[in-house]
Amino acid sequence: MELTTATSIAEIIASLGVIASLIFIAREFRRNARDANLSNIAKAIETQVHQFAHLADEPEKAELLRHALVDFEGLDQSQKGQVSSVIHDIVLSHDVVRRAYESGLLPEREFRIMQHLWLSLMRTPGGRQWWNGWKSIMPDEVVAYVDTALDDPSIDAKPIYEQVPWLFALEGSTAADRNAGRGRPKWGRDPFRE
Repeated sequence: MELTTATSIAEIIASLGVIASLIFIAREFRRNARDANLSNIAKAIETQVHQFAHLADEPEKAELLRHALVDFEGLDQSQKGQVSSVIHDIVLSHDVVRRAYESGLLPEREFRIMQHLWLSLMRTPGGRQWWNGWKSIMPDEVVAYVDTALDDPSIDAKPIYEQVPWLFALEGSTAADRNAGRGRPKWGRDPFRE
């Protein structure tokens, strides 16, 4: 074998080695990107579930949220800030969940469960008031999705206070207490009790 032939064979083998290395790197990159996407999806689901789990873990927080869902605009600025941070996290984490579903990384059943939870909060009068105040600073794609989902009659998600009324019950909110004027919210009408 001549030296030029051996050199040509060595160059071909080296080129194949480079190609094999690039293929391996590309596969690892895709796997790492997929793992990162799955991690982000898991964090988004965890954030949404965590925020829902802690909506009413303290009586004061439950009372504030209860009134925010009835009349967000009736809250003072400090109260709006407290409630907004929770709703904002839920909306943005749901957007990550939605994107995961649309890209095929989340099964439909799990997505529909998360969407139902999210819509049950957003379809309250206060949830809609919050959204109308915040949507001007949200990305256009998020605005289009939220506006469509809020008014989509094919998605059967009732406001959260209709699904879990015990979550927002006021102390002393029996019919006798209401007739006696006890247990009435400070902000006027009470759709939870009407």
